[in-house]
This record gives sequence, C-alpha cells and structure tokens, in this order.
Amino acid sequence: MRARLRIGLDADLGWGWSLGARITSGNLRDAVSTNQTLGNTGARYQTGFDLGYLKWYHNSPTGRHVVNAWGGRIPNPWLSTDLVWDPDLTFEGVAANYRFGLVRDDPYSHYVFLTVGAFPLQEVELSTKDKWLYGSQLGFEWKFAGGSRLRFGAAYYQYDNIVGQDNILDGTLNDFTAPQFVQKGNSLIDIRNDADTSTQLLALAADYHIANATLAFDYRVSPGYRLALTADYARNIGFKDEDVAALTRSAPRCSAIALLARTRHARTVTKPS
Repeated sequence: MRARLRIGLDADLGWGWSLGARITSGNLRDAVSTNQTLGNTGARYQTGFDLGYLKWYHNSPTGRHVVNAWGGRIPNPWLSTDLVWDPDLTFEGVAANYRFGLVRDDPYSHYVFLTVGAFPLQEVELSTKDKWLYGSQLGFEWKFAGGSRLRFGAAYYQYDNIVGQDNILDGTLNDFTAPQFVQKGNSLIDIRNDADTSTQLLALAADYHIANATLAFDYRVSPGYRLALTADYARNIGFKDEDVAALTRSAPRCSAIALLARTRHARTVTKPS
C-alpha cells in the first residue's frame, strides 16, 4: 500500500515568463518515485520539492514559431515512454523546445519540433569530472480532423563521466565514480582495492549513449473513448563488449555480485537515473 500527495504552483510573471514549483511527499532518497510505502511504524512522511523552475514562452504572431525554455528542476521535456524515462522522473538543468507549424492556416495541427537539454547529475568538488546528461530529440506531431493524433520522436541521450574507475591499492580517490543511484540491468564492477574482502563499491562498467525512437498514435474512437498505441525502441550504442571486458579484467578483485555483473552484461536500457 502506498500514498502520495502533491501540491503545485504555476505563476504567470508576465512577458512570457512563468514560475513552476511542486511539493511532494514520499521517499526523498529515490530519484524516480515519490510514492510513500505505508507501514513504517508510524513515522511521519518526508516532503520535498520535486519541481522548481523558471520558464520562458514565445509565440510568433502567426503561431507557426513557438519556443519554450526551462531552467531549474523541470518536468520531463521529452516525448517518451517508461522504457527509458519513468513518468515520475523530473530533470535538473536547462532545456529548450522549438516548434514549427507546417500549415500556415492551422499551425497547431501539424508541426515539427526540436528539443535539447543539459542536466548535471553529480557535482564533483574541485574537479572537471562532473557527471552530466545531454539530450536532443527531433520529431513531429500530426493531428487529424477527427481528433486523432500521431507523434514521433528520434532522440539521443549521452551520459558523460559515469564509467567507474579502479582505485589504487588502499585508495578511495575514485570512489566518486560510483553512481549515487542505480537501478537493475546495469553492468557493474567493484572499484575498491583493499585487503578487506568484505567491502565493495560497485560502479558502472559501460558508457550510456542511448539512441531512442518513439512512435505514439492516439485514436479517437468516440467522444468518450480513445485508443492509444505506442511503439518505443532504445539501444545503448555506448556499450562495447571489448571495453567492458577490458575493464572487468583489470578490476582488482571479484566479489560474487561483481562476478555476476561481469558474466551477464546488460544490453538493454533500463530507466537511467
């Protein structure tokens, strides 16, 4: 059994500017879900901001050119499904979207769009090895006279500085290369290098450069019913067998969990943090 409470605010600041914010209950240590599991011995729920951003919007006089730009902790700017991005996930950084209407008399019926974004994942003090996510998506939307809609988006998402690096003997300098949050399906290595066989620190063994194509068709069956069909494809083109094999062979030691990760490399894209 789970519960969740959200309280949001949208404020129009004028001149195309607006402010968005949202407070939510739930587990603040989970980067994806804000659901609160019931049954924690009466402990009170945590609350925190999962949205807080400035937005700028501009529409040309003809309506054919539309620009949206966000900065802060923003909603998901991508056309996507939960194959790559969980619906509860919010993004921290900057993003912009440009739309161009293809029909002069009805610019909102058929248009192409381009979305770009840059999102810092982890700030590393006094270092140039901060972890980042960069993304871009090109697509179109086509609305039919009966109320149905077809959407398509081709996206590329690139993570920088996320592959784990082995520590020197008894060192901890590269501990920061381990992810602060990880989900199932990742190929991992143990980057600890000490004489204590009971300690381990698992880090990602492969780059994540994700090519993603999403197709969504929303069919209006009747005024009260709609049928939605979605096809989504994602591939981590940053995964290279030889690079992962070389990295796992050079690992200082092999724990049971790390061994499992080395022999069963994940080729599918799970929900990245």
